Amino acid sequence: MLIWKRKTLFFLFSGVLLCGCFQSTIQTKPTKTTPEEIFAFTGIREYIYIMDLSTGKCKNTKIKGDHAALSPDRKKIAFRAYEEKEGHYTIYLLDINGKNIRRATKEADGATANPAWFPDGKRIAFWWGGSENKSGIYMIDLNEGSSEPIILCSEIEYGFSSDFSLSPDGKKVVFSDGRRLYVKDTDTKVITQMAQNDFQYNNPTYSLDGEKIGFVSGRNLCVIDADGKNERCITSHKKGWGLNFPRWTSDSKRILYECYCENPFAPAFLWIVNLDGTGKRKLKMIKGFWTR
Repeated sequence: MLIWKRKTLFFLFSGVLLCGCFQSTIQTKPTKTTPEEIFAFTGIREYIYIMDLSTGKCKNTKIKGDHAALSPDRKKIAFRAYEEKEGHYTIYLLDINGKNIRRATKEADGATANPAWFPDGKRIAFWWGGSENKSGIYMIDLNEGSSEPIILCSEIEYGFSSDFSLSPDGKKVVFSDGRRLYVKDTDTKVITQMAQNDFQYNNPTYSLDGEKIGFVSGRNLCVIDADGKNERCITSHKKGWGLNFPRWTSDSKRILYECYCENPFAPAFLWIVNLDGTGKRKLKMIKGFWTR
């Protein structure tokens, strides 16, 4: 049985509040939902929810976990769950209807986090935080049960955190050590340092058109072009603990993000903002906390 382990105090405070998923305050015209308008997140009581951004409706999968990532065809969810007996996190797969749960990484894979899908839907990348000499970003083929994970980026070489994102074509991976952004070409293996300045680079994530990278810097939501140019912050919050986990909408013109904007013990809310910094608003349909 999967057991989800709380790690921080504000998660405990967040978990006791209700998730108002059923009454959206967004005024939208009826439109057909594209696959990219569906998002997965962790909400009330650490259950994984599925949200339709166009309607504001949420569905509880009744499965506990975090770091949820939808497959390209939006039929499966990769997520992280804690193994009580083994004493570490591991990656699982789940059908979007909440059924057919199965383990994706082996016991020997150690503590894992932040699963990300390749565009073919047959492979996932994830961060492995085990041995000091082997920690980094790995890839595994889901169709080969006996296949061993292949390392994409070694932490011992670049000292990065577990934050990373795959480009939409799966050919590049962006990661951060907190003060610098790097991009690695998965074919040529060439690693390029994109940016380094006073920004903090956390939670980097590619836009769905592959042209930009969003990231969090303290209480600021920022964007940089995929070629490393035109770095700017598009919005900020003056209160709270800061922002987390930006997500791009299907048109790559808006970004959703989690914000603990009230006080350290208030629940996080989901916000959305246009790429040019206009139209920022809190989506009151989501209360509780939102994770990758």
